[in-house]
This record gives sequence, C-alpha cells and structure tokens, in this order.
Amino acid sequence: MSRRRILLGAALASPLLAVGVLWAAGASLPRTHVVALSARLKASPTEVWHAVTDFEDAPSWRPDLASVTLGQTEDGHPTYVEVDNRGRRVAYEVVEARFPDDLVVAITTANLGYGGSWSFSIHPDGDGTDLVITERGFVRSALGRAMDRYLGGRGASLRRYLGALGTKIGEPITPREVSPP
Repeated sequence: MSRRRILLGAALASPLLAVGVLWAAGASLPRTHVVALSARLKASPTEVWHAVTDFEDAPSWRPDLASVTLGQTEDGHPTYVEVDNRGRRVAYEVVEARFPDDLVVAITTANLGYGGSWSFSIHPDGDGTDLVITERGFVRSALGRAMDRYLGGRGASLRRYLGALGTKIGEPITPREVSPP
C-alpha cells in the first residue's frame, strides 16, 4: 500500500473517529441537566421583572433574536415564538408568573433536539436585585449532549441571556453558577 493511500485513509478516518469519540462521550452523559446562574443587579426587582417579561421587546436587546410573536394557549397562558437570526423558530409557554418574584417559561416546540424550562427567581437584595435563572433541560442525542457539554459549556445560553440583559438595563452582569433551588 502506498504512503499516499495510507495518508488518504487516515485523513478520511480521522473525522469519523472524532465523531465516534464525541458520540461515546455524549452517550455517557445524562439526557437531562439542571444548571443555575445567579447575578446581582443594581436595578429594582420590578425593573428586572419588566425586562424579562416584555417578550415582544426582547429582539431590541438580545442580539440573537430577529423577532418575537405573542399569543396564548386555550386556557389563557401567555405564549410566544422566538425567531432567531438564522430563522429558527422556538415556541414557549409562560407556565407560571407571580409578579415580581417568579417566572417559569417552558419550550413547547416538540421537534427540537432539546427542550426544557427556565425558572426566574427575582428577589430584592439591599438596593438591588438577586436574579437566579435555573435551566432544567434535556438534549436528545448523544452527539448533541457532548457538543453542549464540551463545546458550548454548561449554562452557555444562560450566560448569553444574562449578558444581553445587562446591556438592556445598563450594567455589566457577572453571573456565577449556584446550586439549583
């Protein structure tokens, strides 16, 4: 066998081997996950509540969103559909909303490779607010779990959201991982 064929075979096998290793790593990870991030904000709990519940305004401060369309379920729960800058649509339902303390939003789009909910806990802390967002989610595929864990990082979407929220309210936010409530 020529050296050229050996190199070509290795070049073709390497990506397959990498995908296989990622798949095996993902298969060893749990399908579900829980991650919580906390942030201390100077804004009042009411200001934070209004920022996180004004879903229609989110594209003005979340750079990943192109649009949001509001709606409601048959039993009156608020819903909204986010369309990101790549045209992907994800539908959500507000499962619980207790002004100004607690908000739970769940993904309702069924054909995604992931799903779950975000719980917002908003509480006064001196002259500001303590915000904890807890993601309770799942990733269907082993390859998706590996990419989420090793390439995206735990809580990556929460960190992006909190960074954008900081821009919205005019202060930098430094989230820290905390034990989920």
